Amino acid sequence: MILDAERVVVLQIVMESLSKGVDPTSNIAFPNDTILNSKVLKECFKEASGIFSYIEENIDAINNMPLRKVTNTKIPFSIRDDELSLIPLSDLPISISRFVFFINDSCKRKDMKKLRATQITSWLTNHGYLEEIECNNGEFCKSATEQGNRIGITSVAKMNSRCEKYITNLYDINAQQFILSNVIPQLDC
Repeated sequence: MILDAERVVVLQIVMESLSKGVDPTSNIAFPNDTILNSKVLKECFKEASGIFSYIEENIDAINNMPLRKVTNTKIPFSIRDDELSLIPLSDLPISISRFVFFINDSCKRKDMKKLRATQITSWLTNHGYLEEIECNNGEFCKSATEQGNRIGITSVAKMNSRCEKYITNLYDINAQQFILSNVIPQLDC
């Protein structure tokens, strides 16, 4: 976007006039009882006038600045207590990715990032409920510790089509409730 210097000057003059309580088209002072004469609006007009003055003084530099694309304007994941109570719990043990899907589905906000399963499993690992163990030649999997088993996490060893071992962790209703009550409130999303 290229700024037009003449347009910037006109905008600065209009804002300056409004900040003084004067109609920029007729140069006549506004009556005292008009909203355009309010202190708050006059201060806003004065600030806008200052911004346009700055733009006018630096217009060449501003016009030569490369535009930067905003890649992600979403706010971090957060959830209110009333939303936590609406998240369905599964009576059958489920994977963390399935449970995170339920959580994200219960608090759909377009302006917010989604919760990721790795955020929960990282917290559980850092607090001793999961541990990393070697599954295949140098590859690691997360597995429930004794502490994880006590809250309802069960690790199931499986083999993929290439006969490589991997672990699936299943979270029963108690583990799901633990995540909602203890993990999510402590996440720095």
